[in-house]
Amino acid sequence: MSGVSEAAFESYITDSLTGGGGYQAVKVGNVGVEPRDFDPVSGIDTAELFAFIGATQGEEWEKVRKTHGSPEAAQQAFLDRLLKELAARGTVDVLRRGVVYAGVEKAEIALMYGRPASGLNPALAARFMANRLTVTRQLPYRPGSAETLDLGLFVNGIPVATAELKNPLTGQTVEHAKAQY
Repeated sequence: MSGVSEAAFESYITDSLTGGGGYQAVKVGNVGVEPRDFDPVSGIDTAELFAFIGATQGEEWEKVRKTHGSPEAAQQAFLDRLLKELAARGTVDVLRRGVVYAGVEKAEIALMYGRPASGLNPALAARFMANRLTVTRQLPYRPGSAETLDLGLFVNGIPVATAELKNPLTGQTVEHAKAQY
């Protein structure tokens, strides 16, 4: 790791996650023009969420889409349902069990595929490999604010962990991280 800055520490961590930790992409949450992938209102990386669903569950997603007039309306309605499920059941349960969406037809949308117990079933292995793991640097968490968290870890667009990094070599301590967090 070159340098002792917080940005260098972020780079080191994200390079490690993408280099050998199974993460496919590093995003930066506080740059670029609208629309951004991460929605600080919902806390979801909607680009990753709907890319995962579209790539793995086309038939189930079509059931959701048929209930709404446009793809955008279907995505917003599903996002609203997902947020309610996350609030009621928690992230781990929603990732493990998915979301049932009752529209014209009932759709069962998986939000993550677990690691298969063995490599004997190639279909299960392929589903597991379809998971989209991403890390976002400088993740905005308050709409209309420049405030960010240093790192956010996502599984298929759903946040599973955040981190506020500090470096004792620059005089920062865990107490600084707690205060900022």
